[in-house]
Amino acid sequence: MTTLNDLYTLVFLTALAIVAAAVARKNRDITHPVVVFFGPIYLQYLLYFFLYSDEHRITSITNVLLLLGAASFMLGAAFNHILFHIAHMGKIKPNVMNIGIYKMHRARKPMLYIGVTGFFLGLYYAYDMGTSGPSSFFFNLRYAATIEGANLGAAPYLLLFLHMWIIFSICIAPAIRRLKSYQVGLILMLLIISSLFTMARTGLFFTAISSAGAFYLSQRYLYRKTPESFVNIIIFFFTLTGLFILVAVLTQKAEISDVFDSFLAYLAFPIISFDKFIAPNPGIHNGHNIFYPFWKIGELFGLLPTWTRVIPGLTTTDFNAFTYLNAPYLDFGKQGVGILSFAIGATVSFIYGNARSGKPFYIALYSLLLFPLFMAFYEYQFSLVSWIYYMIILVGSYALTPKRPMEIRQTAPLKRKTTVPSA
Repeated sequence: MTTLNDLYTLVFLTALAIVAAAVARKNRDITHPVVVFFGPIYLQYLLYFFLYSDEHRITSITNVLLLLGAASFMLGAAFNHILFHIAHMGKIKPNVMNIGIYKMHRARKPMLYIGVTGFFLGLYYAYDMGTSGPSSFFFNLRYAATIEGANLGAAPYLLLFLHMWIIFSICIAPAIRRLKSYQVGLILMLLIISSLFTMARTGLFFTAISSAGAFYLSQRYLYRKTPESFVNIIIFFFTLTGLFILVAVLTQKAEISDVFDSFLAYLAFPIISFDKFIAPNPGIHNGHNIFYPFWKIGELFGLLPTWTRVIPGLTTTDFNAFTYLNAPYLDFGKQGVGILSFAIGATVSFIYGNARSGKPFYIALYSLLLFPLFMAFYEYQFSLVSWIYYMIILVGSYALTPKRPMEIRQTAPLKRKTTVPSA
């Protein structure tokens, strides 16, 4: 039977969903950070409320934290909107978009060589892992990565260059006559195949979401086309669902007969697991989750002791995803949830605003950030060590290539006045 706490939470979340829908309508953009962040979270709570609340009741503290995080994120986005509007009342510099495209073009060649090297290195390790386990090839890949702790050596780091090559190529393809769409598609297939080396669904989603985001944002805000189509959106999400089902079946996590139930559990259970394992343990990790990339670098240089994430009561058979709320809550309790959600909302909205202004650097960066925003319903993805490497690649490619304007082929003239996103 549904409790009043759950019902009140659903009412407040529905009110926030109406705000998110109004933001999407006003901006005519489904990639607005409020929409990308809050949409999956609201869907998750609907599934919990109508399908799982009778069997898996969550406590009032989890409901409060969910509302606190969502509201704080939206307040952060609104706060940035006010500051962005004040700070960007002028016009964009004439060649900022052209120079950005040229820098992306010059940086792609070494990225491709490094990334393809990483692909074949990862393929070698994956073949060894897949042929030496206890079951089928694909099951062995996931078993080796999650149970045995095997890794792909340097391949994952080199493959980041291949990912950035894809993002850059999608952004500049309409402006570079020699770059054909089939070439980008071929390299994209290599990247998708490489995400199957460990059979991790999040890797597939990262590739798919960031690539789709780069195409949408560059077409709309760099070349001023209108790529959005309701049919294309539906096809994209059906493709994501198909990838989820494929990996679940190949790794024997679900039978074909119950794959739909497995998919619904993937969406709904993170908040249930948060309530069971995370809610009773506020502030026990003292910042290790949020600042994990910097701690990891300190470990590598011998400056900091090794830290292992331990959650009381959690076993290897339990559902081990806990929504984005787990990192700030385990580190700093309720205050951490409110402050970090506000900071994330303000930061990604600032990046999104610059992407809407047609700046290639921010379009590439926001395309990558669409993944942790979208996956906030599942897990906290902002503290992956790979973010440091992505930033080094992205900033380095801009810092090390010379400035040189390029002609951009457009279907409509670029608007010079900054477009300010609504929050």
